[in-house]
Amino acid sequence: MGLTAVKAWAEVYEKPIVAVSALEAIASQSYADSSLVFPVLDARRGQIYFGAYRQVRPGEFQAEGEEFVLTAEEFLANVRDRFATLESIRVATPTPELLTETFTRAAGSKSPAHISVHQVSGILAPQAGRIAYRKALAGDFTSSLALDANYIRRSDAEVKWKGFHST
Repeated sequence: MGLTAVKAWAEVYEKPIVAVSALEAIASQSYADSSLVFPVLDARRGQIYFGAYRQVRPGEFQAEGEEFVLTAEEFLANVRDRFATLESIRVATPTPELLTETFTRAAGSKSPAHISVHQVSGILAPQAGRIAYRKALAGDFTSSLALDANYIRRSDAEVKWKGFHST
């Protein structure tokens, strides 16, 4: 609903929009000593929402590829496959408990990468505001027609509706 309201106001007042991903706001809170951070949010249904973000300047991160919704086990396998050369995996999340059990099991195995999880704030508005301000100053705008939500999976309502109508 928030995105729809922003798009409507931008259209009515003919104003550009600055888009900020929640994962970008999570990544920007990381005090990464490495250039790559994996921000993670709870996607519900036993899954996590994550992406890879590369630090381009101190405190400034840019998406490195797609964002995903997977289980914690699939996340770990995905990161290891896509970034096999990493010596350490740095995760930033407001909910580290989502990953604790999976990462503990992985640490006990012959893990090729060290995993560190850093808890950050789940309050994203201040970070999103700073990122948006920086992007606006750089002229990184989008139009209300070009901006679209990043829906990675179907909503609960759609899943239940399709399940109900397929029987």
